[in-house]
Amino acid sequence: MPTAKIMSGPAPEHVDPNKFGGDPFQDDPRILPAFNGSSPSGDVTAEVVYANYGTLADFQQLAKLGISVKGKIVLVRYGENFRGIKTYIAQQYGAVGVLIYSDPADDGYFRGDMYPRGPYRPETAVQRGSIQFLPIYPGDPTTPGVASTLDLPDSKRIPVDKLQNNQPSIPTNPLSYHDAAPILKALGGAESPRDWQGALPFTYHLGAGGTHSTPPKSPSTCTSTRTSPSAPSGT
Repeated sequence: MPTAKIMSGPAPEHVDPNKFGGDPFQDDPRILPAFNGSSPSGDVTAEVVYANYGTLADFQQLAKLGISVKGKIVLVRYGENFRGIKTYIAQQYGAVGVLIYSDPADDGYFRGDMYPRGPYRPETAVQRGSIQFLPIYPGDPTTPGVASTLDLPDSKRIPVDKLQNNQPSIPTNPLSYHDAAPILKALGGAESPRDWQGALPFTYHLGAGGTHSTPPKSPSTCTSTRTSPSAPSGT
């Protein structure tokens, strides 16, 4: 198992201030490190498995390849489904944490000019947003379908012991492709299916044993994900 630290993040979102006008707001001290709303607090260390977009079909494909995500941190890319669904499915399959990043194949230099020259995501940019399980119900977990106002009596709220689990129980952190790249590059195991390959300049591997191809000799990457205290939902 690797002993060297390959990344520590998330890196501050930053573009070159001397090119294309830069970003006049990027050094504002009010900017917080990126987080996913509704993620619980957590400090998890485990092997990483790459799961493409984190769709149900992707997790089913991993299972067919003989790869379990139980007890693992799942690394997935944004796209194809809502970010909360990625965490929901990973949690159902027994993962202990989720990292979600924006791949340049979907939002970055592969698509066109990056911000501030163009509209696509620069390498340190991070997509934020809630991972609440919206298909169960949105909003305050104690008041489904009802506005959670200050004067709403407790009799109109669901008791904590009867909540309907619209909040995740495993930590999730968003990453830029700048921060995701060293994790992906260090993964051993089988090559990913070719339609799981993104636009970073190396071959993506699954990070665990399986039947898709002959695994390289390097071990799977062990990564720690730590989230800050739970934050309210955001979009």
